[in-house]
This record gives sequence, C-alpha cells and structure tokens, in this order.
Amino acid sequence: MEKKIKKHTNWVILIMLCVYEFFIVSFIFIIAYITIYHKYISELLTILIILILLGLFISDWILWQIKGYEIIKMNKETLTIKKKGKIFSIPENIKLSQIKNIYFKNYEAPIYMLFLKIIGIEGGKICIDYSGGSIYVGQSLTNEEALECINEMNEYWHEACNPCLVQV
Repeated sequence: MEKKIKKHTNWVILIMLCVYEFFIVSFIFIIAYITIYHKYISELLTILIILILLGLFISDWILWQIKGYEIIKMNKETLTIKKKGKIFSIPENIKLSQIKNIYFKNYEAPIYMLFLKIIGIEGGKICIDYSGGSIYVGQSLTNEEALECINEMNEYWHEACNPCLVQV
C-alpha cells in the first residue's frame, strides 16, 4: 500500500520565508565581501558559515512549501514515512509489529514546537502510536480524507499482522 499526500502551499508562510531568505543571502554577500577584501577572515568566517547553514534550512522549508509531499508506504513488514520535496529528509521506518494504533488526532504542538507546526514541518491528522512513541502525518488532509486514509492503513496493517485470521 502506498499513499502520496501533497502539501498544500501556505502562501503567507512562503512569502515570509522568501523574505527571510533574501535578507540572509544579502548578509552572506555583504559578509563575504568584507571577509575577502578587508582580511577579517577569522572574525567573520564563523558568522558566514552560520548564515549559510541558516539559508540552507530556510531553503529547505521554502521547497517544502512549494513542492512538498508525504509518502506513506506499507509492506508486509514495515511502515515507511518519507517527506519528499525537501533538501533534508530522513525517512521514518516502523515495523508493523511495533505499531499499537493508527487513529485520527490533530497534532497539538507544545510551545517550543509551534514554529515547526506553523511552517508545516511537524504535525498532521493521522497519529501512529508505536513502541518508540508517536508520529503524525497528513498535514494537508481534510478530516474526511484523513479518516479514509486511516481506514485503509488499518485494514492493511491488520491483514499484514494477522494473515491467518479469517473473517466470518
């Protein structure tokens, strides 16, 4: 089973991120110019590296807003969740035997994770509880789409974990 969930673009966040990226790139050019032509290499090199890394992370978030989608893939042994359309993406692999429950729940972000929920990096409407914690997917789904996806995932999960069960 494979589900592909397209991330809906939040235009306000996208414009805000593009403005931030413009300022960071401007500062990178200014600091690079000062570093090269005025020989302040040791003082400004760390600032330049930090700005470049910050620019990469903001570029990653911009790409997620524009072309992001989540892929939920289930086979007989594992559930894999990938975020595509980003620079930095690590797939989450969960063994089906470790899954405790798959259900509908809106992600309630703690205050320190609120920024990541606002820009669409964390959260979702499909909650997957497993022995290592919980993971949320399906940020852009409507409630009906999320429930449909949950039903399909639960059917596949129960068939994969209990292949010998025959429904009467």
